[in-house]
Amino acid sequence: MNVYGLDVFLSSAREREITKEVSRDKPALWVVSSTIAGSPDSAEREQLIRAWLATKHNQDPAAFRREWYEFRIVGDEASKDVWDLLYDWCSRTGGGYLADERDEHGKLMAMWSSDAYSHPMGRIFTINHRVPVPQAWWRQLISPRYSTVKIFIDVSQIRSLVGTLDRFVVAGAGFAIIFSENVRVVFGSSE
Repeated sequence: MNVYGLDVFLSSAREREITKEVSRDKPALWVVSSTIAGSPDSAEREQLIRAWLATKHNQDPAAFRREWYEFRIVGDEASKDVWDLLYDWCSRTGGGYLADERDEHGKLMAMWSSDAYSHPMGRIFTINHRVPVPQAWWRQLISPRYSTVKIFIDVSQIRSLVGTLDRFVVAGAGFAIIFSENVRVVFGSSE
């Protein structure tokens, strides 16, 4: 969500916190219907959240940057929010896309469990990062070519998400993946 030129990532816990605040005077039916994507109440909820964040920014821009623009998500919350964060990164940069690596049986089993909402592509998914293939400059103008590097993400191994939407680190036991304009994977690191 963009607030005064800053792209803010809202973790699920932060979004619940703000939604609770902005929906204090709303009826229960509105609160439920505002969670349905594409509904008029959902659009209103997003406007209310954006206005709430803008008010926080106007009160103290430096504190807003520290508390809302920058994030540090650890533990179970990090494993729950990694898919949303990577989806936002892919949408913002166009640097890749997320893919579901489950077979049909795995997808059906997830539909019948409570996992489908919190992990839309399962607990193990891939981020397919597009990397430009070196070629003559004139050929890049006509038809740029890309290779795809597939990085498997196991949400159970994620320990922390730290940074901003412009540059963040996904860290786990023995690895760190740094996302910015490009992706860098570092092994033997915990952050």
